[in-house]
Amino acid sequence: FGAEDVLAGSLGLIQAKDTKFVRSLLADLAKGPSSANFALEASSFKASSATGFEQYYGIKFHQGPIPAEWSQKSDNVSGLKSPPALRYVPDELSLLNGTAGVHPELLKVHPEQKENTSNNAALDLWWQGQSAFMLPKAQIRLKLTPPKGPASEDAAEEALRRLHAGVVKQSLEEPTEDLQNCGMNFNLEAAGQSYHLSLDGYSQHLGTLLLQTMDSLLDTGFKSAAFSRAHRSLLDDLSDTSRRAPYEMALDALGAVTTKGAFSREEVLASLKQVNETRFHSYLAALRAGGFRAQLLVFGNV
Repeated sequence: FGAEDVLAGSLGLIQAKDTKFVRSLLADLAKGPSSANFALEASSFKASSATGFEQYYGIKFHQGPIPAEWSQKSDNVSGLKSPPALRYVPDELSLLNGTAGVHPELLKVHPEQKENTSNNAALDLWWQGQSAFMLPKAQIRLKLTPPKGPASEDAAEEALRRLHAGVVKQSLEEPTEDLQNCGMNFNLEAAGQSYHLSLDGYSQHLGTLLLQTMDSLLDTGFKSAAFSRAHRSLLDDLSDTSRRAPYEMALDALGAVTTKGAFSREEVLASLKQVNETRFHSYLAALRAGGFRAQLLVFGNV
């Protein structure tokens, strides 16, 4: 790539390094807004002030230098301001030496409690600790299973679990943005009659991510817009057979026939079409009241 495309070009192999050019590029980037090129779309733009025409998109535009006041360090200039500093950049990178060895160890949680109540669901905590490659990171795998009920093994419950997982993931996109920008990520899926939650990242702030995901999972106050988006997305996913390979669909159909509590795509889709917002909120209320059986597996620097 030429010098003008050095930042926009795809990844490639550097055949001959140019230290002087790299240092000059970094110096230009450090100058701030005066060395940047960016585009803004504004409803107040007037075609009479245009200085050019984009032939492929058929739009007029104005090209000029960045206004000097935009480069001032003020939060009140034209409504523009620099983003705040990332809150979850890890600064505690010390390593723990503890390990359970080859296989995870089952730890006792509240050993004095002999029976579980509806207000204190069962918890199995498995701990692995550090592996052969020691890093200040951790992995958490959490399986959450609600109590079995008369309707816990039907296609409608399966559709509600998938819908719930979709709503939770959408609701966490913005709250967890800082965490994900700092090397942490999560995934929530409905699997069988349970929820599977996976968290990965630096151990210092992984607990914060776990609390945010669990708070959202147990939340019953989702708005109508969140329900509509997740319902439409899941409906499209189940309706579009081109998204999956034929052998994947065949395996799902085989599992639905041979596995207790498993349902085919058609059964879940038909049930999802009958789910409305009232039914969804009733499911969330019952889920929160019933609690979960939690099986937790922890790897890494914890």
